[in-house]
Amino acid sequence: MKRMLRVLIVLCMMLMLLPLNAVAEDLTQLYLERAEQNDYTAYLASVGEMDAVTESNVLYSAEAGTPLAEGEQLTFKVNVPEDMFGYPVLTYAMTSNNILDNGYTLMVDGQLPYAECSTLTLDSLWTQSGAFSKDRYGNEVVSMPVKSYEVTSCRLMGKAGMYAKGMGLYLPAGEHEITIICREGPFKLYGVTLEGEIPVLEVAQEKPRRNALITLQAEQVPVRNNPNIRPLADYDMRLTPYSSDKKVINHIEDTSYKYPGDVLTYTFHVEQAGNYAVALRLRQSELANFPVYRTILVDGVIPGPAFENAEFSYTLEFENQHVVDANGQLAYIDLSEGEHTLTLLTSVDPLRPSLQLLQTISDEIADLSLQITKITGGNTD
Repeated sequence: MKRMLRVLIVLCMMLMLLPLNAVAEDLTQLYLERAEQNDYTAYLASVGEMDAVTESNVLYSAEAGTPLAEGEQLTFKVNVPEDMFGYPVLTYAMTSNNILDNGYTLMVDGQLPYAECSTLTLDSLWTQSGAFSKDRYGNEVVSMPVKSYEVTSCRLMGKAGMYAKGMGLYLPAGEHEITIICREGPFKLYGVTLEGEIPVLEVAQEKPRRNALITLQAEQVPVRNNPNIRPLADYDMRLTPYSSDKKVINHIEDTSYKYPGDVLTYTFHVEQAGNYAVALRLRQSELANFPVYRTILVDGVIPGPAFENAEFSYTLEFENQHVVDANGQLAYIDLSEGEHTLTLLTSVDPLRPSLQLLQTISDEIADLSLQITKITGGNTD
């Protein structure tokens, strides 16, 4: 009996894993066929292929802001003239000093559009002054970031952060009732709009490629959306600033900046307009022989296809890695003179279909094990 069960389990596992080896099969389609879930992936499949709106559509607006405490909800009605698919953007401001992200639920006509809408999060923005304080020995000390209470905006982001560019919503023509329930952390809501996808610009046209070097110190990050992302000091001559006898903060700790949806935003000034390549001096030693992905935005848009889910490879030491296009050539950003912002967004989008399918298979194995246990009663003989 024991041997038969072992053989049965091995055969079932092989049958469940077999589709992963089918190169021509689409992992998302396999996931949809196997999973019985009402998640965003299934929601997109049910909606079908629809182009996102190209113009901003105001769904709700409150000039003075509508305060929402934990457990409170706001319900408003919208009249949609035609079928629409877009990405809801909430404009809000934090009203308390909680550290964890604010959680809320979004419902349409009294129901959750998809499972992730039950546990959505609003980014809390954390600011940092440019200078680090020092202890009595002259070593630089990391200071606590300061929470921002300014009005900001955020797309629909699930707690798992599986969709780096936000999740969308389909609204058929007619009147709808939208409800927002504050679950964790109070905030003040100023507006809700239905927007298009985050723009991805075309490849930068041939322009002068400047020899000018614009350096952004990673540890001098003005804004981040996670207070656990922390600067750190390292005695490494490949980093700047560097000191052989004092601790100087010179990088962002890799173990603190790794979760899907983590955001770092920098500001910089361009003196000479032209095309610029992007390089990150980084160390990625957490995932052995495995790449990580960052979506790079400049002034709120993705400056080219190469900057969406840019891949950075495994390395044990700090080194420069450039953003390259599909042909392995340097990717360039067309920058005008003046002030700009650069955002690094942690993304798992390229891995999402595999992660979802593996989770489904893992659930199936657990369910099979439970069914066998029900038959055998836990008797291993």
